[in-house]
Amino acid sequence: MDAQDGTQQSQQLILANNEFLLKHQDVPDIEKVRLKDEVLNSVKSNDMTPYYETLVADKVVELDQSLLDSMRAKNEDEIKKLDEKIADAEENLGESEVREAHLAKSLYYIQIGEKEKALEQLKVTESKTVAVGQKMDLYKSFFLAFAGLTEQIKLDRYLHPHFRFYMREIRTVVYSQFLESYKSVTIEAMAKAFGVTVEFIDLELSRFIAAGKLHCKIDKVAGVLETNRPDAKNALYQATIKQGDFLLNRIQKLSRVIDL
Repeated sequence: MDAQDGTQQSQQLILANNEFLLKHQDVPDIEKVRLKDEVLNSVKSNDMTPYYETLVADKVVELDQSLLDSMRAKNEDEIKKLDEKIADAEENLGESEVREAHLAKSLYYIQIGEKEKALEQLKVTESKTVAVGQKMDLYKSFFLAFAGLTEQIKLDRYLHPHFRFYMREIRTVVYSQFLESYKSVTIEAMAKAFGVTVEFIDLELSRFIAAGKLHCKIDKVAGVLETNRPDAKNALYQATIKQGDFLLNRIQKLSRVIDL
């Protein structure tokens, strides 16, 4: 996420909090006047037609038809431009450009508060394949960014107590995403992709495999990782059986209480 996306996300969080306060009965009316101004300023600056319609429906703000029509026209014009960029990328450019064009449309839907369409567009964006070379360049920059993130979380009042858990889980996700592309891969190739030593990645993977976090095994002699993806249907079956046993035990305990 670049700085612009981070700023946009921060603004959306502030907007959501202001909406919550506007609906809260314990917030003084004079404070609600200020909050309403802030919300409307955000709506106008980002042409948030769908979000504005929601606010009007919830009676948080009053309907201004001219404002609504103006923002809707701007939305339609911008979406038309984004669709044209997507079409151009699909006809004339490569996979990464197609994905970026779809992502731009997703971010615009997020900007204007169109939640359902944003989710649909994000699924489309996710389905667009990122080239293997690009993945390698990402998954390599990971530890550089990870080091900086580590220091920030250590100094964060709220995240510090969860520091070890967060660091472990984020590494699990990244390693899993890398291994999804392979049935087998050499430890040396994986270490090179992440820009670390073979010894480091070997120790990391050994810990995660032993903890059941990664579904693969290490052939130490050949220096190869072999993925061993779990059967989703079998896992669902086992989970259903386990939940069923738990429910039966609860029913039996309840029946004893009723009998008494």
